[in-house]
Amino acid sequence: MKEQIREYALRLKKRMANVRNEPLANASRGRDVADRAVEGILLFRWLGDIPTHVGRKNIDWSGSHHGHQEWRAQLNRFLQLAPLAYAYQETGEERYAEAARDYIEDWIRTHPHRPEWRMASYDNTLNLSIRIGHLHRNPGGWLGSLPIFLSSPQFDDAFVEQIIESACAQLDYEMGHMPSGINWRIAAADCLIASGLRLAFLPQAQHWLEFGVACLNDAWYRQVLPDGVHEERNPGYHTWMTGVMTLYCDLKRAFPELGLVMEPVRVAAMWDYALACTRPNGAFNALHDCTGERSGAWSDDCPAASIRRERAAFRSRWGLPESDPPLFFYSAGAGQALWRTGWDEDATYVTFDATQWGGGHCHLSRNSIQLHAFRQTMIADPGTFSYEKSDPFSWYGKSTRAHSTICLNGYNQSSTNPSRTTMFTAPGYGFISSDYEGGYWDGEWLWGFTHLGRGIWASHWRGMLWIQDLGLMIGDSVQRIPNEPPDRSDTPPTLECIWQLAENADVDLCPDGRQAEVRYGRDKGVRFLFAHRPVGSEVRVIRGQREPLRGWMPGKGQMEPAPQIVEYLSAMPNRHEEFWTVLLPWGNARPLPAVRVSTWKETHDRSGRLVLEWDTGVLDEIHWTYRLLMMLGKKEGFETDAGLLHLRRDAGGRILRAAAIGGTFLRPFISERRETPSLIVWDATR
Repeated sequence: MKEQIREYALRLKKRMANVRNEPLANASRGRDVADRAVEGILLFRWLGDIPTHVGRKNIDWSGSHHGHQEWRAQLNRFLQLAPLAYAYQETGEERYAEAARDYIEDWIRTHPHRPEWRMASYDNTLNLSIRIGHLHRNPGGWLGSLPIFLSSPQFDDAFVEQIIESACAQLDYEMGHMPSGINWRIAAADCLIASGLRLAFLPQAQHWLEFGVACLNDAWYRQVLPDGVHEERNPGYHTWMTGVMTLYCDLKRAFPELGLVMEPVRVAAMWDYALACTRPNGAFNALHDCTGERSGAWSDDCPAASIRRERAAFRSRWGLPESDPPLFFYSAGAGQALWRTGWDEDATYVTFDATQWGGGHCHLSRNSIQLHAFRQTMIADPGTFSYEKSDPFSWYGKSTRAHSTICLNGYNQSSTNPSRTTMFTAPGYGFISSDYEGGYWDGEWLWGFTHLGRGIWASHWRGMLWIQDLGLMIGDSVQRIPNEPPDRSDTPPTLECIWQLAENADVDLCPDGRQAEVRYGRDKGVRFLFAHRPVGSEVRVIRGQREPLRGWMPGKGQMEPAPQIVEYLSAMPNRHEEFWTVLLPWGNARPLPAVRVSTWKETHDRSGRLVLEWDTGVLDEIHWTYRLLMMLGKKEGFETDAGLLHLRRDAGGRILRAAAIGGTFLRPFISERRETPSLIVWDATR
């Protein structure tokens, strides 16, 4: 059997010579992992690396060393095996092969082969697929690493047959318990295909191979959205799935007889979204179940650097022109705007989360935003805190209150998709709005609500206007429907407009609550102007609160207190309330001059005007209608059918620039009328 394994490993390597897949490439940095594994020490990787002594024999595979579900998963995935194989391949030292044998042998002893193999309660089918090995995610695993260890006396015929017997039992179990969706199904298909190719000399291998291909093709059609975004709609899982589909798109050329269906244009679109999901420092933007550093310099090891290399290589292999994704990147399939001023480290980066629901790895964070400028994430999405359901940070990190959006009564949004998402862009401007109409609900959210209690029907409309040489103008409209007729249970809820900052923020709140200065060190920050908020509301700063959890960010191995600025109304008796907030980022490259803000609102139609008066005498005006549902019409100095307008005037009152958002005409500045609503910009300097 050893000779057959070698023979088919060589065949596979030869046919995959032009497929970009290096089975042990990631393990080349894992010598330390291998050396620790020889000592019986494995790393628990969650918000940092925690060395954990498990021994090499009589291991507690249920993972009692840490009360965390990810530790149990990692322990049973054999992530140490690829580094051990790489170290053995490079050095020939038997201690690495001895350690590999001990771990595998002890696992098989604890999980013996039976006529009908059963999975342990602490194991799952995703662990199984990673343990046995993929062609992409964990190309080591038992079967991927096995050819390297065959030259060791530790891997004698009897032990190799024991490995294959256990692997076959597990693969047959995977066939009969195929995950129904998300990344688990794709990982299982990857494992079955990889195993079918590696053990092609076995009679059952063809069944694994055919079933794996059928499931992977099915996932390609069902899970990869038309614009290339994976259905789970968050950067980390999407990038994993992008790597899988990239490999199998390439494999289609090497193994045409398999009938793989991946198409390069959509795979290229997957890489575009992956790159758009990175901040200018190269880290992921941490939307939903993802993590990403909020400060620090770009490095060649950051996700964006790796994505850029893989993206460029894929486009080259398939003859696609090299070009960056658009600066105003928007995925309708994801429901996310991922905007930037450039692809350099000093670019400003803004995200808007109108995410279409993608399952349990999504957070209840509709209409939340992020702002990264001057090499610092200033308004931050917390991303993933913990997957361990007994940890309160697990549900807190997914909760509405952990994000920069609107919250009623401290309740959570539901998984209802936002509606009427609208976007317009033009050079120097970006606008997006959406309406979340799913209400707010009592109960903790993990992979679903642990319980679903009392709810409040309400909708939250948010519009974000990004004037790139100025900042962000955020309009929030909250509407609720009280019980009719009123009863005792219809207590007016609390209303919060939340702004979550990064952990290294210092906040100076003005005594009158009209503005806040947020500093990140001495040379950068963001000024908040609370231009309009409900009567009776106040502005609070909450940092590192324990009961209930408020104001935290995941850090390296621990949770970091991080300030939240909260525009707070203790009771919302009215059916409708509105906020307008201005965010002005500043830094050494763009110091912020003094500014005064004033706001007017019309009571009869809820339209309004916001004016920023700079110490230079220049004025920036924002005119709006309620939820942009009406045209502004004819006003002093302009006429437009847009519902939102920006005007810039010089010190003498002369209009320097006008931008109508979502209109077809802008008089008297532009005479012609557009065929469809757009973002119309007139600039006197051009």
